[in-house]
Amino acid sequence: MNKKGFTLAEVLITLTVIGVIAAMTIPGLRKNADQREMVAGVKKAYSTLSNTFMLAEQENGPIKRWGMTDADTITVFNILKEHMNITKDCINATGCLGTGEFYQLNGAKYTGLTNKGYGSPATAFLTADGMSWAFDIQPNSHYMFFVDVNGAEKKPNTLGQDVYLFRVYPDGNGVIPEGRGKTNWGTCVEGDTGLDCAARVLQEGTMNY
Repeated sequence: MNKKGFTLAEVLITLTVIGVIAAMTIPGLRKNADQREMVAGVKKAYSTLSNTFMLAEQENGPIKRWGMTDADTITVFNILKEHMNITKDCINATGCLGTGEFYQLNGAKYTGLTNKGYGSPATAFLTADGMSWAFDIQPNSHYMFFVDVNGAEKKPNTLGQDVYLFRVYPDGNGVIPEGRGKTNWGTCVEGDTGLDCAARVLQEGTMNY
């Protein structure tokens, strides 16, 4: 009975080929999985904010009555806090936004956000789903929210990848993902800041940039 097996050389060649294929495909698969996670996070953040404002307005009346000055920041935050699953808040304090080092889509540092938040008083918080948030009032204009959908303790901490911006105006039109209405997606293109990516991701359901 003649039995034929694989030689050591054949086994090594096969393992080498498998290793090369894995090295070529696994990073791409991991990147796609990460992007799907980020897209899901943007959708959830948008839904969370929309539901929060809907419930808060039912209980406290229209947004335009809540206050639109820096002095109203904590009052408005406490209104919203009642309707969000917040596990920690940081008022003029660190602990919610990691090191505070955030980046633009083009790789440059984004200096608007710090380890305390955005604006003054700096208001940041964590939600039970692991997201990190920064809230600010633009006086006599609107509310704004930055959200790091996978938490500020995890990289890349980059606009248009895991960090997105939403705005809420007192006109009753709900939560506005940054970039809505921008021509050619505004800054949500390779080599730009990435500030306008929330609208693009929500519309396209992916990260085509």
